[in-house]
Amino acid sequence: MKKYKNLEERSRIISEKLLESIYLLEILEQACESQAKKGTLVNIAIKNLNIAFKEVEKCRKMISHSV
Repeated sequence: MKKYKNLEERSRIISEKLLESIYLLEILEQACESQAKKGTLVNIAIKNLNIAFKEVEKCRKMISHSV
C-alpha cells in the first residue's frame, strides 16, 4: 500500500510541474510569436509537455484504480 501512495504522490508532483511548465511556455510562446525559430521550439516543447502530462494523468488513474 505504501508503494502505491508513493507513486500517487510522485505522479501528482510531476503533473503539477508539467502543468506549470505548460503555462510558462504558453506565455513564452506569445512573447516569441514574431520570432519563428524560437516560436517553433516553444511549440514543440508545449506539445511534448502536453503529451507527458496526459500520460502521467493516465498513470494516476491506473494507480488509483489498482489500490
